[in-house]
Amino acid sequence: MSAPAAAVAAAFQVSPPTKFDFKKPEEWPKWIKRFERFRIASGLESQPEESQVNTLIYTMGDEAEDVLTSLNLTDEEANAYETLVAKLESHFVVRRNVIFERAKFNQRQQEIGETADAFITSLYSLAEHCGYGALHSEMIRDRLVVGIRDKRLSEQLQMDSKLTLDKAVLQIRQSELVKKQQDLMKNNFKQENVCNVDSVKTKTKTFNRPVKTKRQAPDKYIKRDNSQCNRCGKTPSHSKHSCPAKDVFCNQCKKKAHYARVCRSGAIREIQVAGSDSDASEVAFLGSVASEGTNDAWLTTVKVNNLECVLKIDTGADVTVLPEKVYKSLAQKPQLQPAKLKLFGAGMSPLTVKGKFTANLSTPNKTTEQTVYVVADLIQGLLSRSASVALGLVARVEAVSLISVEAVKQRFPKLFSGLGKMEGEYKIELKEDAKPFALTTPRRVPLPLLPKVKKELARMEELGVISRVEQPTDWCAGMVPIPKRAEEEVRVCVDLTKLNDSVKRERHMLPSVEHTLGQLEGAKIFSKLDANSGFWQIPLSRESALLTTFITPFGRFCFNRLCFGISSAPEHFQKRMSQLLEGLDGVVCQMDDILVYAETQTHHDARLVAVLERLEKAGVTLKSEKCEFSKTSIKFLGQIIDSTGVKADPEKVKAVTNMEAPSDVRGVRRFLGMVNHLGKYLPHLAEKTQPLRDLLSSKNMWCWGEAQQKAFNMIKSELSKPPNLALYNPKAQTTVSADASSFGLGAVLLQKQEDSNIKPVAFASRALTPTEQRYAQIEKEALAITWACERFSDFLIGMDFHIETDHKPLVPLLGSKNLDELPPRVQRLRMRLMRFIEVAKLTSTTSAAVIEHMKSIFARHGIPAEVRSDNGPQFSSELFKTFATEWSFVHTTSSPRFPQSNGEAERAVRTVKSLLQKESDPYLALMAYRATPLSNSHSPAELLMGRKLRTTVPILPSCLKPGWTDITMLREKERRERKKQWRWFNNRHRAHDLTRLNPGDQVWITDMKEEGTVSGRADTPRSYLVQTPKGLLRRNRSHLVTLTGTNSDPVLSESANQPPDTTLPTLTANDQTSAKRYPTRERNPPRYLKDFELDRRYSQASE
Repeated sequence: MSAPAAAVAAAFQVSPPTKFDFKKPEEWPKWIKRFERFRIASGLESQPEESQVNTLIYTMGDEAEDVLTSLNLTDEEANAYETLVAKLESHFVVRRNVIFERAKFNQRQQEIGETADAFITSLYSLAEHCGYGALHSEMIRDRLVVGIRDKRLSEQLQMDSKLTLDKAVLQIRQSELVKKQQDLMKNNFKQENVCNVDSVKTKTKTFNRPVKTKRQAPDKYIKRDNSQCNRCGKTPSHSKHSCPAKDVFCNQCKKKAHYARVCRSGAIREIQVAGSDSDASEVAFLGSVASEGTNDAWLTTVKVNNLECVLKIDTGADVTVLPEKVYKSLAQKPQLQPAKLKLFGAGMSPLTVKGKFTANLSTPNKTTEQTVYVVADLIQGLLSRSASVALGLVARVEAVSLISVEAVKQRFPKLFSGLGKMEGEYKIELKEDAKPFALTTPRRVPLPLLPKVKKELARMEELGVISRVEQPTDWCAGMVPIPKRAEEEVRVCVDLTKLNDSVKRERHMLPSVEHTLGQLEGAKIFSKLDANSGFWQIPLSRESALLTTFITPFGRFCFNRLCFGISSAPEHFQKRMSQLLEGLDGVVCQMDDILVYAETQTHHDARLVAVLERLEKAGVTLKSEKCEFSKTSIKFLGQIIDSTGVKADPEKVKAVTNMEAPSDVRGVRRFLGMVNHLGKYLPHLAEKTQPLRDLLSSKNMWCWGEAQQKAFNMIKSELSKPPNLALYNPKAQTTVSADASSFGLGAVLLQKQEDSNIKPVAFASRALTPTEQRYAQIEKEALAITWACERFSDFLIGMDFHIETDHKPLVPLLGSKNLDELPPRVQRLRMRLMRFIEVAKLTSTTSAAVIEHMKSIFARHGIPAEVRSDNGPQFSSELFKTFATEWSFVHTTSSPRFPQSNGEAERAVRTVKSLLQKESDPYLALMAYRATPLSNSHSPAELLMGRKLRTTVPILPSCLKPGWTDITMLREKERRERKKQWRWFNNRHRAHDLTRLNPGDQVWITDMKEEGTVSGRADTPRSYLVQTPKGLLRRNRSHLVTLTGTNSDPVLSESANQPPDTTLPTLTANDQTSAKRYPTRERNPPRYLKDFELDRRYSQASE
């Protein structure tokens, strides 16, 4: 090391550059230059080459070792610094297309608002890769002179024959500096009554009248060549009679004898409004006039009081103006009101305001009421900013996303390269009684498909998806080629029916479409990702691969990746994708379709990057042609989603509306199947399809009559204009509206939006069975409400909602009549009556406040043996535990997230709420309730105190005498009633004792949608402690679903060591159970249905 270099190195410690970003290989030239400076400054260049190489690799980062391995260098090359740098250069730097780089350079123009220094720097950067050689400076000079926005300066520079690059840069910078200084001087001396062109601002004026100034002509009329004709614009000037425009009407002002390009009339472009302090009038200025070059893209058709008018959208205008001739053409001309607004055009020339009126402005989607000003001699009407926003024609953009497919490819190149491969092999588990099945003869392939099949097999083998099998195998299936539509390709499928009969499934729950879309509340920006042959990205173990052996005319093959057709493949793939994306906000996944959503662009971009990084790290690849980024409206799961809600896919709607009338039963089934797919958009669909469904019965002869044609046309007509459904919001006020007809049930889920409008979230309907059609109408209405709650259970369980019915007799039947007076079909909709209720007004909900009131209640009635409550913080604190110990009572809490287990308290709260709403005096309401007889003919006060209470209702003094009832007989009678009701409940809901769980059992927690391990039984009834990644939880047995391979004893029931609970079960609007009145029957499905396994939703009754 030289002495100066040593002195410099000793003077300060040189830090190496930051690690190289391997996701941005184009940054390699800049990074290596930085490292070279470090190498010289630190004295590393004087060290042995082996030390230089090691320092380089260490500084680059962890991935440098993988890159070094992939280069396949010899030991000599790997230890030579210059050789290694050259190899890395060729690895990271892709050979550039000089023609493309030069095209980008020659198309570069100075952008609006771009400074001269930024433009010059950009040109130098672009020219670096153009390979101009000795012409480098001259090419930059030429592009700089031609590309600047100041055209006058560009012309001056072009006239200088000795112009150099340095001289051009200097003049451009000086010109920009002078303009900034001039603008600054203008702003300092600018008067208040001078308004900016092309802007709208409101200012306060201190004058009584507008200041009169000399009218100035627009710039384009100031510099007019005297030798140019002012009628046609041609040179040289000629007489009026010989002008070609003498008989032509102007397109701008509609007057004769001149062209539009030389028209002196101008259209009002923007309005500037200013207030006045001296009087009530307002002054409006016209920022500019426009005579040509109007941008038609900003013209829109708006109905003004039902008259279609073409107006120009002007986001800078504060008011909407109309030409006088348009106002006169209105069919219903409203009376003009005096306008206190004065309009001035360019040069302060006053315009004539005829008046103003209030008009309804409407577009096909929205309507608004606005004040419109009528101006004489106005050519083009203007739509103000407020009106444009109200009509939904413009929107304020908070942020602009630069995300595109190309940008994502550049940042995440691995995501779009080839077929991905996830970590971890999948092993197909077989049942113990599995019997191998093997075909020895391939199925025949049609001759036209034979070369296509051979080509597809070769492609799959090249990708590593399949490989040839030469050894004998116990399992061998047949190949089924399926031609792809509109493509010269085939899809190779394998009939794995026999193998599926012996495969153990993982039983992972697949999300439904409704459940997935129900999580998109508040979403406005969307991106969709599609995995590239998703199943094929999961490798199979060698043992499992041989199970998928299939025979073809070209030999036997087996799958090395997870293949389609295996019964366990969908749930395993969904499980892997769910685990991969777990913990990320704003992401839903349905098999290989991933949707990223957010309310703002910033949150969306952050979430998208997090998802892409997670996928890249896991080795997943995407199909770029099916990915969409940063969209306000996107097609996902066969539906169109945007910020306003969910819409039907126009392609599916078009397919139904274009169908011809069916000519046989198969055609009716096909039509109904396609319509049912869009059933969530059609109200009362079951009733409308009744004439068509009659044709499906084998008891009826085929007869396409007038009723069927009418129903067919009506369904197609309504489907052509499907309603827009709102996105589900779990926090919004929700209403379930249900109705029943003679042939079907209908329901709609409604939610209150932020603008207080009620919008539908989903429609549902079903046909009534022949037995149900014979129900009384009130029973049909009760059935409709029950079915609607069950149908929308995914949206309703866990929240408070309202039920809406148009059958008024049903309201008291479900609200006030005694339970034993109800018909059996309606009894399950009623909640049992409650006992004596104590109510205390709390100023605070802390444990101390609750304990204080409970002590007062205990002092009156004594200490209970057991106190039941929910899991609120007031009851789970250490203070309450100490209170229970000191006062000697057992404290039992209900199961978390299972309010049905605390039904008695929940029903009491509901009763008190109802009382407080009906009576302003809460104590008078409570006294009336306590004095009202229950279903056992005794009031709560009589059962507690042995006497009736004196209330505001007149009563004989003799009735107030104490008289104890026979408590033993009363309890026996109630026990029998409860037991009878308990049997009714169990029969209707098919309730049964669940199997007891043992420590170590794997369970699925339904309310949290994750797996856990049972640690043991909890102290509370029918509850268990479950260990999850989030910690130890307590859950009711009804929340736990056993997974395969557990240690549960199927014989020992959950209630084996407990007496049967004879308490009448509590039913709420959130009840998930389904009441089916018909007995069970033996089901023998067709054999072809055994080829598939379908997931079924289960329901469990409360214990």
